[in-house]
Amino acid sequence: MNLIQILSDRVQKHIADEKIDDAVRVAQTVVESAQREADADPGATGQLIDALEVLANLRKEQNVVDEAEALYLQALELASQRDDIGHDQHGRLRSSLACLYDFSGMEEAAIPLYTDAIAYLREVEDDWRELIGNVHNNLAMIYKDRNDFAPAEDNYLRALEAFEVAYGKEDDDVATVFNNLGGLYFTAGYTEQAREMHLQALEIREKILAAGHPDLAQSLSNLAAVHHDLGETTQAATCYEKALAIYEKQLDEKSEDYSIVSSNFSKLLRELGKERRAAAVERHTQKVLKKILEGTGPVDVRWVAPVEEETA
Repeated sequence: MNLIQILSDRVQKHIADEKIDDAVRVAQTVVESAQREADADPGATGQLIDALEVLANLRKEQNVVDEAEALYLQALELASQRDDIGHDQHGRLRSSLACLYDFSGMEEAAIPLYTDAIAYLREVEDDWRELIGNVHNNLAMIYKDRNDFAPAEDNYLRALEAFEVAYGKEDDDVATVFNNLGGLYFTAGYTEQAREMHLQALEIREKILAAGHPDLAQSLSNLAAVHHDLGETTQAATCYEKALAIYEKQLDEKSEDYSIVSSNFSKLLRELGKERRAAAVERHTQKVLKKILEGTGPVDVRWVAPVEEETA
């Protein structure tokens, strides 16, 4: 064991203890030490790349975008000069930098990096299916936001395949991708396909999640919106009511979702000519929210399409 390993172990301990500032401080020391060793012995560059990746991940978590970008780029440049860097690390570095760009609003820069990451990770697919699934899901979200349906659908389906192989068919990541596919089909006007995707997501979540879990409410509200759009008013009303019942027990975190679902339900009731019931739902919602929001008054709500999720 050498100094770099001792310090690296300390970084991992701080990460496990969720002491990110301490982890960053020690990780910076690891990079400095690894840089000195690499300067003296180019054969030690591999551990410098490892140290740069760890520090970059930490700075990304802290949303220090410029520094994280510089660290990833330095690691990628060093990795490109060596033949002993594994496909997995090439893929990780590219997917991490792509994610940094993606969540910083630089989707155009993210796309080729995500694509290259998948190519590398496919070479070691058995051990990296979760990351492959996450990358495909994030790529799909970019294409969906650009209204580019075909590549969005293709990447969601590839994400679904990766997660099902990794975890089986009854898994939360699988349900998330079904939910996202539902959102894609709904936006593209394929409402019947959207209904089937949201039904799949709900069925999985009902099997694996505890009753009252907020993800169940999300699936129910998304399915309600699809039923509503298809004119399946009885099913829509049932889903809205079930979603509201779950959200009402978790208003500290889900008050906005509660407001949206209540608004959608009231809209449905008015379409059915049930004005008095719609008004009663709205009064109840505002009464409940007023308590949570400490008297700040009514909350603006709007009609929304089914929610899309992000896994990475």
